[in-house]
Formats: sequence, structure tokens, C-alpha cells
Amino acid sequence: TDGRHFRHLTILVREGAEAHVIESHLASGGFSNVVIEYVLEPGAVLHRSVYQDGAPEAVQAATATVRLGRGARLEQCALGFGSLLSRIETRIWHDAGESQAQLDGAYIASSGRHIDFTSEVRHAAPDCATTQTAKGAAYAGGRGVFQGKFHVARDAQHTDAQMEHHALLLEEGAEVDAKP
Repeated sequence: TDGRHFRHLTILVREGAEAHVIESHLASGGFSNVVIEYVLEPGAVLHRSVYQDGAPEAVQAATATVRLGRGARLEQCALGFGSLLSRIETRIWHDAGESQAQLDGAYIASSGRHIDFTSEVRHAAPDCATTQTAKGAAYAGGRGVFQGKFHVARDAQHTDAQMEHHALLLEEGAEVDAKP
């Protein structure tokens, strides 16, 4: 192959069902771009685990969109080690009331590696909750990025949205950029 990999998947979690999904984003080189759309019907639960580790010359983008129905719940845990350039991006829509999302993640960027955790959460309905905690560490020559954004619609009353990012610069020359 020519080192380019593109995938687009849609996963539907039916009403009241519970799903466990483990994603591995591993690249030995080249460019990979994966988009996964999750649709959670009312009362559905998704446990999503994401593992990213690419070769130092790989470029990787993994994007997930998650649409939460009434009372649906997302529990996400991501672990990233970076590559030449890598991004784990999560976009969440609270489409109906009483849905919940918990986004947890950790990253370690060693020399020559870049890892980016990006999230955008839209609270479009009342009584929804999102909690996000990201922790990271970078060595000399490594770069970690955390970007997070919450949008709360005017009529999305009683929204509970919390975001945390903690990072360590382990050596001189390490870099972490945070835009919560």
C-alpha cells in the first residue's frame, strides 16, 4: 500500500443497550484518518476505550462524534503516546435531556512525538452533564496539546459541565499547550 488509510464507521447503540468498544489506532508510517460516528438511542450506554501509538514518522487523526439520546451515557477513556503528528478528537452532542458524558484521558509525548487531545461538547438540552479530565506528560522534544470546548444552548438549563487538564513537563525542552 501507499501508507494512506481512511475509515468511516457508524455504530448505533439501541435503546437501553450497553456497548463496549475498544479502538486501537496504531500506525507504522504514512497517514491514517479514522472517523467513527456513534449514535446512542435513549437509555443506551457506551464504554469507549481508545489507545493510540504511532511510529515516529506516522500522521494519525482519529475523530469520534457521539450523539446522546435522552438518558444515554458515554464513558470514554483514552491513552495516547503520539507520533510525528497525532490527534484524538471527540465531538459530543447532548441532543436530549438527562444524558451524561465522562471523558477521561492521559497522554505521554516523548522526543519527536506530538499528541493532541481535542474535544467539543454541545449541550443542546436541559439536565445534561459532562465531566472531562485529561492528564499528560512530555519529555524533551515532545509536545502535548489539550483543547476543550463546551457549548451550552440558552435553553439547556441545569447543565453540569466540568473540565480539567493537568500536565507535567518532565524535562527542559518539553512542550504542552492547553486551551480549555
